[in-house]
Amino acid sequence: MTDQLLRRPSTLVVLCATVVITSFVAKGDLRIETDASKRAARATSSAVEPRAEIVRASAPAPRRAVELARLSGRVLDALGYPVPHAEVEAMAGASVTAGPDGRFALELATGSYADLFVRGRGYRARWLRAPLTSPDPLFVQLEPEAPWDLEPEATVPPALTGEGTVRDEAGAPLAGAYVTAAGSGIWSLTDEIGRYTLPLYGSQARLLVQDARSDFGFVGRSGPLELGRDHGVVPLPELVAETGAMVQGRLHDADGQPVEGAPILLRGEGVARVCESGMSGRFCLKGLLLGRYEIRPLPWSGAFGEPRAIVLEGAVTECELQLEKPQQQKVLVCHEDGVPVGNAYVAVIVEGNRSNVARADEQGFAEVPFGPGAVEFEVRGEDGASAMSVRGLDRDQGRLVVAAP
Repeated sequence: MTDQLLRRPSTLVVLCATVVITSFVAKGDLRIETDASKRAARATSSAVEPRAEIVRASAPAPRRAVELARLSGRVLDALGYPVPHAEVEAMAGASVTAGPDGRFALELATGSYADLFVRGRGYRARWLRAPLTSPDPLFVQLEPEAPWDLEPEATVPPALTGEGTVRDEAGAPLAGAYVTAAGSGIWSLTDEIGRYTLPLYGSQARLLVQDARSDFGFVGRSGPLELGRDHGVVPLPELVAETGAMVQGRLHDADGQPVEGAPILLRGEGVARVCESGMSGRFCLKGLLLGRYEIRPLPWSGAFGEPRAIVLEGAVTECELQLEKPQQQKVLVCHEDGVPVGNAYVAVIVEGNRSNVARADEQGFAEVPFGPGAVEFEVRGEDGASAMSVRGLDRDQGRLVVAAP
């Protein structure tokens, strides 16, 4: 029998297959189903246990669009010239390179402000807290760098937020009005029902509301507020905006020619406002409280303006402003005994801003610019670190007297 199977291998294969299949059927691992048996099995299964619901994976939900705000401005140096290709980076991560004229624009998530880090080659980098909603144009001024400059630190964000409403003289909600806390530099815009949310820097505040859309604008101010806390969210009293005052005038150079595009700064009554001179050098700021202010053109195209004190007593106040080119003068940096200080660094500070950094020669002579307005000096030794006390300036004799550190 065995010899016959070996002579016919196909018979052996069939026999082995039959044994294997019989084994699987006996164990239940393999069964042969007819159409009828399949239908019976499905009927029995549905009667015994519920049919599982098949959930197909759907496409992911679309991301919610983030509402963006556009922040635009211009980077200028301390003399009012554009800083070409300045780098502007928001703390949130967005960044942009300014154009040759110093203009830039960023798309940022909506909010009250953005912390910007601004730098340019040859200039001192700075952090700036820029409001995302503001009635004024944004000008960023960079000072010339000096060897003793330190890395700037970002300012601490406000931990307190106030919420309030604004109404007009008739008691109706005032939409589209700007609200700020005196001295904060941050603005908020009221919504269609006059509601606003404003970051605050401390438990004490004084609020101002300004709206320049009418002939003279609307303005309102709260009394001093004690908010009772320095973090979290607090309700703010309702503000009432009344008809405001305006200041207008003309900006020209020393020859009487109009100056267009120059920034003009107005400070007083707890607020700082900036406008830009337009055609024929005309400028205008509306929605102001009556009171005392200081107004001056910021440096522009190498020229400086002297600040002027003005008093707003009526609806309209006229003002003439002038820009003048600074005059270069050689001064001798010396000690009180007349001994020259060679190779010293001399920084010129105009209206609180560093406008120039000069280096004295070995004989102690340095070229420094003098323009209108208050001028101060910062003098450092040859190493750029040793600060010297400035005793005084004698322009007639051309001497800048300092004391040793």
